[in-house]
Parts: sequence; structure tokens; C-alpha cells
Amino acid sequence: MHALIKVFLEICWFRRGPQDIPTASVLRNLAVIVYTLTGTLVALGAQETPERAILGGLIDATLIILLTTALLWFLGKPERLTQTLTALTGCGTLLNLISYPMLLLFYAAGESPFVSLLLSAVAIWNIMVVAHILRHAIGQPLFVGMALAIVYVVTILLTINWTIKSLT
Repeated sequence: MHALIKVFLEICWFRRGPQDIPTASVLRNLAVIVYTLTGTLVALGAQETPERAILGGLIDATLIILLTTALLWFLGKPERLTQTLTALTGCGTLLNLISYPMLLLFYAAGESPFVSLLLSAVAIWNIMVVAHILRHAIGQPLFVGMALAIVYVVTILLTINWTIKSLT
């Protein structure tokens, strides 16, 4: 387990790619579950209700699976799906765990501008990590991965916000 966390960290530091993760459906499924749980935790840290936090975590994970599956299928690289999803959700879990205490501090400190800056830096880092993983998965330059990462993030955020607003 320690070796796997090290690989996720090295992907977050742009030293390795999703191809360095074992192709194992059990590992992918575990990474998706833990990602969903930590995403829910982050939403709770952002002062969402438990129902909204759970819904947001589920939508986030579901859209990552759907978007990644569609992308890799469309580009004729479905054999890369397991490693790509494992990398996206494993690295996403680490970034969620970094964000969570910052969110708690943000609200405890009265929405501190400094903590807001740190949260923004983590959000940008997250987009860069997604871009890095996607570019390796599809074998394209970083700017293509960056465009896809922005589409991913915007699609996920808009879908979560739209769904939650339509239920309230």
C-alpha cells in the first residue's frame, strides 16, 4: 500500500504517469470508493449538508468514470481505462485530503484570504494533475490534457451545482 501511495504522490508531482500503476480492477474500484468518500468529506468541510455532500461525491465519481470511459473509447484506447481511472481517483483522493484541513481552517479563520489562496493553489494543482494523467492516457501534448482537464472540471462542477439546485 505504501508503494502505491508513493506512485500516486509521484504522479501528483508530475514524475510518473498512469502507466506506472498496476492494471487491477480491484485497485481501481477501491480508489473510486475512497475518492468518493474523501470528496464527500471535502464537501462536508465546505459546509454542505450531508445529503448534498454525498450526492456531490457520487456525481463527481460517476462523471469521472463516464467522461474517462467515453474519452478513451472514442480515441481507441480502452485498454488504458483501469490505470487512468485509478490514477485520477487515487491522486484525487490525495488532493482531497490536502484540501480538507484547509477548508476547515478557511471557515474557522473567517474565510481567510491566505487560506483562500492556498485552496486556489490546490485547485490549480488538481487541474494540472488531471491534465498530466489525461495526456499520458491519450498520448497527446500537455495542452491537450489541459483542455480536457478544464472540460472535466467545468462539467463536473456544473453538473453537481445543477443537480443540487434542482433538488432544492
